[in-house]
Amino acid sequence: MAATPIHLVSKINNALTTIGYLDQSSLPTLTTPNSVRVRTQLISLSSNNLTYALAGDRFGWWSAYPVPTGTKLRPSSSTATTAAAAKSQQHQDEQGEDLNKKWGIVPAWGYAAVLESTHASIEKGSLLWGFWPTSSHIFDLTLSHFTASENGQQQPETHFQEVSEHRKGLMGMYNRYVLVTPPSPVELDLDSDLAAETVLARPVFECGVLLESYTFHRERATHPLGLPKGAPANTIPGVGAWTEKDADLRKAVVISLSAGTKTARAFTWQLARERDMRGELESEGPKGLVQVTSVPDTLADFGEGTKLEVKNVGYSEDDLKSVVEWVQGLEGVEKVVMVDFGAAASVTETLVNGFKSVSPGLVVLVMAVGNEAKVYAPEEIQARMASGQKLGKVQFNTSGVRDRAMEVEGAEKYFDGVEECWKRCYGEKGLGEVKFGRYEGVEGEKGVEGAWKALCERRLKANEGVVVRL
Repeated sequence: MAATPIHLVSKINNALTTIGYLDQSSLPTLTTPNSVRVRTQLISLSSNNLTYALAGDRFGWWSAYPVPTGTKLRPSSSTATTAAAAKSQQHQDEQGEDLNKKWGIVPAWGYAAVLESTHASIEKGSLLWGFWPTSSHIFDLTLSHFTASENGQQQPETHFQEVSEHRKGLMGMYNRYVLVTPPSPVELDLDSDLAAETVLARPVFECGVLLESYTFHRERATHPLGLPKGAPANTIPGVGAWTEKDADLRKAVVISLSAGTKTARAFTWQLARERDMRGELESEGPKGLVQVTSVPDTLADFGEGTKLEVKNVGYSEDDLKSVVEWVQGLEGVEKVVMVDFGAAASVTETLVNGFKSVSPGLVVLVMAVGNEAKVYAPEEIQARMASGQKLGKVQFNTSGVRDRAMEVEGAEKYFDGVEECWKRCYGEKGLGEVKFGRYEGVEGEKGVEGAWKALCERRLKANEGVVVRL
């Protein structure tokens, strides 16, 4: 059996990558209780994965799948050729934990196949949904059923949590795995467009649901970081409180920045379609929606499907000026909520300054959801942080808000509700024109290696993504 390739990304410069090789020709039989031996089958790569690399140490994403011991690096032109360096390199290759100091495996969402199982509820041959390594090597997970919460609410029987020691620093959503088949009555074709579009958009779709139905909903008013309801300011140093007033969109215009991203499309579909369908546009707002993106022609046309006033624009100076003028022309607007899914800091600053110059009394709230789809240099990270502080940006955390949503609804009801929303959105093509390129394997321009390069070089448009079959 040939050595299995693993895509490795530099933790110092995320644009620098290499391939590691792992000999798995003689794996011992799986005997650890409540464990599954799995291999990644289908994943997507997008700007989210760049964030996992950028903040991998801070949020524990690098620890999800450490570089396995025994991984050997692919020889390259940058590898030293002296005898001493070669000896050092050989030692490093043999010690996966040493490789982890410099290199990491970026995780991605999608499907994996169960090759062996000691778990009573998960059969060999099953398909799992979750957070996987961007490689084709075989690995083990230790999974347990969720226990009932303190208020007695049950978790779905098909949901499991990864409980390995090295993953304890990960937020809850990244340790949750879902059994897809069985019990699904229809076997999922991983080469179908449905499977590709699911791995591409379903992971970030939930963020849109949480923003619209929980954080920007007066009844729930869930803190953007998932803090307990009513938590005072500085519960986390420097983090403000979140009240019904903050969540109130009745006299607000929502501006979606980097609106071509899949997360932004999910949020605006929720506002324009789901909120309207629930009969809440008049009672909950907003008064208008502006979508700012480099690909406005690819956005969903809500048309007669919503009563919400919608304006789509690009990033030109005239476009941004027209946004300010359009908002001024709407009656009764007292607040502008700018939800930033990854626009350049200059765009946000231009709009904030534009509103302040013409309407000094207008409340302007800026929420940060995503970063630009790029590899950041250290000085660029500092500049973006400084801009965020200057604008008073409020940070959003999907996992934290999901935890609170499960407490409010109960886990089963919450996940069923998100799934129903996804089915409606997918059925009516609510995300607009989202394209994907198909890649296969780890190595080469048409594998994970080439897909990561395309992301780092910003060759993908805002409405494009990558799906990789492994």
